[in-house]
Amino acid sequence: MTIKNNKIIKIAIFIVVVMVLSAGFILSHNSEHEILEGVVDTDEINITSKVTARVDSLHVKEGDSIHVGQSLVSLYDKQTTENALQTKEALAAAIASQDKAYNGERSEYIESLKANWNSAQADERNLKITTDRVVKLYDNSKAVSAQERDDAIARYNIAKQKTNAAYEQYMQAKRGNRTEDIRIADANVNAAKAAFESANSLVNELTVHSKNDGEIAKRFANQGELVSAGTPIFSMIDLNNLWVTVNLREDRFNALKIGDVIEGTIPALKNKKAKFDVFFINPKGNFATWRATRQSSGYDVRTFEVRLHPVDKIEGMRPGMSVIFDWPFGND
Repeated sequence: MTIKNNKIIKIAIFIVVVMVLSAGFILSHNSEHEILEGVVDTDEINITSKVTARVDSLHVKEGDSIHVGQSLVSLYDKQTTENALQTKEALAAAIASQDKAYNGERSEYIESLKANWNSAQADERNLKITTDRVVKLYDNSKAVSAQERDDAIARYNIAKQKTNAAYEQYMQAKRGNRTEDIRIADANVNAAKAAFESANSLVNELTVHSKNDGEIAKRFANQGELVSAGTPIFSMIDLNNLWVTVNLREDRFNALKIGDVIEGTIPALKNKKAKFDVFFINPKGNFATWRATRQSSGYDVRTFEVRLHPVDKIEGMRPGMSVIFDWPFGND
């Protein structure tokens, strides 16, 4: 009787095991959907400076919301500031020279040159009279020596040259600068202006402003530290451009395409349900995504990166949150 009961118990256990295995096999092959997890992601923007400088003060901290044009950090570099001041003074000097080139010499200076010319003419006339007398005395009576005559003639010639030089200086000042001189003055001003604008732009970079709306995610520098040009000081995230990234094998695609709308659940927001539309599908790198469908035969399955935008804005959704999708399922 005991042996018979044992056989019945063994048969019953065998039947239960077979039923459980069969049910599991049927459920695993008849399921129409599987659960697939995605992660909320967004653009992360590094905030840097164009110049190497020391951090003077930080105006925001991690977690702060920022807007376009907001001051984030002030830097200090003595050399950058002094270079800007030097180029400013050089520009002022170039502009003054340009004004002088356009306006010519001052009227007082021109009048003084005219007076010098008139004085030189008077000296020339007096020396002309004196020289004529000396030459006449020498020719008529030899009352003066040849040396005295030659000295008088030389003094007269020098006076003539001085008169001509004074006249040329006066006329040059009266006519003003040549066209070439004006063009040189213009070019000097343009070069000085470009140097000043370049140096001043670096001074402006000592105060770093936000170019986007977003939220400060990380801080990489402390007050007093020296940061190199291009080195991140902060990183920010754009909460207005969130998407969900899902890695999906092609054998589970089920004809998924861009524009499809799928419902997902966000556990971090009390299992809030929301609709997401597919806007990006791209294969991932071959080195990490190929997978054989069978050990001995079949084809290699690739993994695709799928991105989905929320159809409507979801309050409270942040990067890193999970989104669970009741995803279309295809047989392996």
